[in-house]
Amino acid sequence: MELSEILSSHHYELYSQETKTYLSKKDSGIYSILNWMIRKIALLEMNGFPVETLKIDYHGQEIYDLLFEKKECELNFSDISDEEKIFFKEKLDTTGWGLGDDVKLLNFKITNKIINKFFNPSKLVLECYDNLIKSNNIDLNNTIFVWARSTDKGGETKLPSVESYLKVIDSINSSNKEILLQTDDYRVLSNFKGRNLNLKTIKEIPISETLKGFHVEMFEIGDDAFKSKYKITKNEYLLQMYCLSLIAKNSYKSILYPGNPTTYVPIIKGSFNDCYLFKDDNQLF
Repeated sequence: MELSEILSSHHYELYSQETKTYLSKKDSGIYSILNWMIRKIALLEMNGFPVETLKIDYHGQEIYDLLFEKKECELNFSDISDEEKIFFKEKLDTTGWGLGDDVKLLNFKITNKIINKFFNPSKLVLECYDNLIKSNNIDLNNTIFVWARSTDKGGETKLPSVESYLKVIDSINSSNKEILLQTDDYRVLSNFKGRNLNLKTIKEIPISETLKGFHVEMFEIGDDAFKSKYKITKNEYLLQMYCLSLIAKNSYKSILYPGNPTTYVPIIKGSFNDCYLFKDDNQLF
């Protein structure tokens, strides 16, 4: 593939052959950006455009170093067959679920290389993660993590009802387990609270008051207004949101709404083990 075929024509990504730097300026949620970048790094590397540095321009702020650390190692795809490379290019394009129409077709041999080099949690992420676990008394070995986003996501896909989530919970060994719910929508929280569940939420992460996705508010209102409204800075919110993927990765079981974490969590986990991934309102991948 030529460089012009790999990069979007919408000018929200750039690649410098001189510095081997890939820059994302994509205007979307953080997990959409990360899935997009993983695909593009793979395509660049497999077509002779090496990547050594990543930058993420998130509404005018560089956040790669906030969230990640890079390992000084070579990205080598020599063990990936031509058939696998073609499949990755043609079948694992970006979708509403992250990559591809069936996330179970992910090639972890490819994505593991990229995660290992570029997407290691930063010290700030690990500190935030530890603080969230401790302050909320979360026992990951006995936690069923339910990520049930709504707000503006309802306009993009058929979202599961509370009953659909409960069916999945009932299908697994939930005896003496705690349900940890993450949602951005007070209506979803209210519906879950109305059920007989051993339920908790992460108290530090705010619920949307406008039914917009937080990534919309991140650029609609200024830093001071955001902090005044939600009692955290935008950087603190981004750190907390990324920690959710680590909580999902490390929990006893994780049940994920149909969206970009459906792809990103298995990618950083390196497997689909203990993950229940919604495709729409009632189907699982």
